[in-house]
Amino acid sequence: MAVARALANDPAVPLADEPTANLDSGHGGEIGRLLRRLATEDGRSIVIVSHDDRLREVADRVLWLEDGAFRELDRMVTDPVCGMPVEPAGNPTVDLDGRTWWFCSMRCRDEFTADPDRTGRHVPGLDTPAERDGQRFANATKSLQRTRT
Repeated sequence: MAVARALANDPAVPLADEPTANLDSGHGGEIGRLLRRLATEDGRSIVIVSHDDRLREVADRVLWLEDGAFRELDRMVTDPVCGMPVEPAGNPTVDLDGRTWWFCSMRCRDEFTADPDRTGRHVPGLDTPAERDGQRFANATKSLQRTRT
Protein backbone atom coordinates (compact mmCIF):
# COMPACT_ATOMS: atom_id res chain seq x y z
CA MET A 1 0.00 0.00 0.00
CA ALA A 2 2.83 2.41 0.82
CA VAL A 3 4.34 1.90 -2.64
CA ALA A 4 0.98 2.69 -4.27
CA ARG A 5 0.63 5.86 -2.20
CA ALA A 6 4.17 6.94 -3.11
CA LEU A 7 3.44 6.52 -6.83
CA ALA A 8 -0.09 7.96 -6.83
CA ASN A 9 1.04 11.48 -7.75
CA ASP A 10 3.44 10.16 -10.43
CA PRO A 11 6.55 11.86 -8.96
CA ALA A 12 9.51 12.56 -11.26
CA VAL A 13 11.84 10.78 -8.80
CA PRO A 14 10.04 8.40 -6.46
CA LEU A 15 11.67 8.11 -3.02
CA ALA A 16 11.41 4.71 -1.33
CA ASP A 17 12.39 4.84 2.33
CA GLU A 18 12.84 1.27 3.63
CA PRO A 19 10.34 -0.16 1.13
CA THR A 20 10.93 -3.75 2.29
CA ALA A 21 10.83 -3.09 6.05
CA ASN A 22 8.46 -5.45 7.89
CA LEU A 23 8.06 -7.66 4.81
CA ASP A 24 9.03 -11.29 4.49
CA SER A 25 11.70 -12.15 1.91
CA GLY A 26 9.19 -13.12 -0.78
CA HIS A 27 7.19 -9.90 -0.60
CA GLY A 28 10.39 -7.86 -0.19
CA GLY A 29 11.71 -9.39 -3.41
CA GLU A 30 8.46 -8.54 -5.19
CA ILE A 31 8.75 -4.89 -4.09
CA GLY A 32 12.37 -4.75 -5.30
CA ARG A 33 11.43 -6.18 -8.69
CA LEU A 34 8.43 -3.82 -8.93
CA LEU A 35 10.62 -0.76 -8.27
CA ARG A 36 13.17 -1.97 -10.83
CA ARG A 37 10.45 -2.56 -13.42
CA LEU A 38 8.98 0.90 -12.81
CA ALA A 39 12.41 2.50 -13.26
CA THR A 40 13.10 0.54 -16.45
CA GLU A 41 9.67 0.95 -18.05
CA ASP A 42 9.27 4.62 -17.15
CA GLY A 43 12.91 5.53 -17.80
CA ARG A 44 13.27 7.37 -14.50
CA SER A 45 15.36 7.20 -11.39
CA ILE A 46 14.06 5.74 -8.16
CA VAL A 47 15.90 6.47 -4.94
CA ILE A 48 15.81 3.64 -2.41
CA VAL A 49 17.10 4.09 1.12
CA SER A 50 17.40 0.74 2.85
CA HIS A 51 19.25 -1.58 5.20
CA ASP A 52 18.05 -4.53 3.09
CA ASP A 53 21.11 -5.88 1.30
CA ARG A 54 18.94 -7.83 -1.16
CA LEU A 55 17.94 -4.58 -2.86
CA ARG A 56 21.49 -4.30 -4.24
CA GLU A 57 20.38 -6.79 -6.88
CA VAL A 58 17.95 -4.30 -8.43
CA ALA A 59 20.14 -1.21 -8.10
CA ASP A 60 22.27 0.26 -10.87
CA ARG A 61 24.27 2.27 -8.38
CA VAL A 62 24.88 1.78 -4.66
CA LEU A 63 26.08 4.55 -2.37
CA TRP A 64 27.13 4.34 1.26
CA LEU A 65 26.08 7.22 3.50
CA GLU A 66 28.52 7.84 6.31
CA ASP A 67 29.16 10.98 8.35
CA GLY A 68 26.97 13.01 6.03
CA ALA A 69 28.86 12.07 2.85
CA PHE A 70 28.03 9.64 0.06
CA ARG A 71 30.68 7.19 -1.10
CA GLU A 72 30.68 4.82 -4.08
CA LEU A 73 30.39 1.39 -2.48
CA ASP A 74 32.10 -0.47 -5.32
CA ARG A 75 35.25 1.65 -4.84
CA MET A 76 35.59 0.80 -1.16
CA VAL A 77 37.36 -2.04 0.61
CA THR A 78 36.35 -3.87 3.78
CA ASP A 79 37.91 -3.47 7.21
CA PRO A 80 38.69 -7.10 8.22
CA VAL A 81 38.01 -6.35 11.90
CA CYS A 82 34.62 -4.61 11.94
CA GLY A 83 33.41 -5.27 8.39
CA MET A 84 32.85 -1.59 7.63
CA PRO A 85 33.38 -0.27 4.11
CA VAL A 86 36.53 1.85 3.97
CA GLU A 87 37.89 4.22 1.37
CA PRO A 88 41.50 3.13 0.76
CA ALA A 89 42.90 6.66 0.50
CA GLY A 90 43.90 8.20 3.82
CA ASN A 91 43.02 5.28 6.09
CA PRO A 92 45.36 3.11 8.20
CA THR A 93 46.87 0.06 6.49
CA VAL A 94 48.96 -2.98 7.31
CA ASP A 95 51.00 -4.94 4.77
CA LEU A 96 51.06 -8.61 5.77
CA ASP A 97 52.07 -11.67 3.74
CA GLY A 98 52.13 -9.67 0.50
CA ARG A 99 48.66 -8.15 1.01
CA THR A 100 47.54 -4.72 2.05
CA TRP A 101 44.75 -4.51 4.62
CA TRP A 102 42.77 -1.28 5.12
CA PHE A 103 41.09 -0.20 8.34
CA CYS A 104 38.46 2.33 9.37
CA SER A 105 40.44 3.34 12.46
CA MET A 106 43.70 2.88 14.32
CA ARG A 107 41.80 0.79 16.88
CA CYS A 108 40.77 -1.76 14.23
CA ARG A 109 44.30 -1.73 12.81
CA ASP A 110 45.78 -2.37 16.26
CA GLU A 111 43.32 -5.18 16.97
CA PHE A 112 44.18 -6.80 13.64
CA THR A 113 47.93 -6.42 14.22
CA ALA A 114 47.65 -8.03 17.67
CA ASP A 115 46.06 -11.22 16.23
CA PRO A 116 45.54 -11.22 12.44
CA ASP A 117 44.11 -14.76 12.31
CA ARG A 118 41.36 -13.98 14.84
CA THR A 119 40.08 -10.93 13.02
CA GLY A 120 39.27 -12.33 9.60
CA ARG A 121 42.59 -12.51 7.80
CA HIS A 122 41.67 -16.08 6.90
CA VAL A 123 38.77 -14.83 4.73
CA PRO A 124 40.22 -14.82 1.19
CA GLY A 125 39.74 -11.61 -0.75
CA LEU A 126 37.64 -9.89 1.88
CA ASP A 127 39.38 -6.63 1.09
CA THR A 128 39.01 -6.82 -2.69
CA PRO A 129 35.97 -5.37 -4.48
CA ALA A 130 35.49 -8.43 -6.70
CA GLU A 131 35.22 -10.92 -3.85
CA ARG A 132 33.68 -9.13 -0.90
CA ASP A 133 29.98 -9.54 -1.96
CA GLY A 134 27.82 -9.09 1.10
CA GLN A 135 30.47 -9.69 3.76
CA ARG A 136 30.80 -6.02 4.64
CA PHE A 137 27.07 -5.82 5.33
CA ALA A 138 27.11 -8.56 7.94
CA ASN A 139 28.45 -6.16 10.55
CA ALA A 140 27.55 -2.82 9.02
CA THR A 141 24.62 -0.90 10.43
CA LYS A 142 24.79 2.26 8.35
CA SER A 143 22.12 3.21 5.83
CA LEU A 144 22.54 2.48 2.16
CA GLN A 145 21.44 4.94 -0.43
CA ARG A 146 20.49 3.32 -3.72
CA THR A 147 19.89 5.31 -6.84
CA ARG A 148 19.40 4.64 -10.50
CA THR A 149 21.54 6.74 -12.83
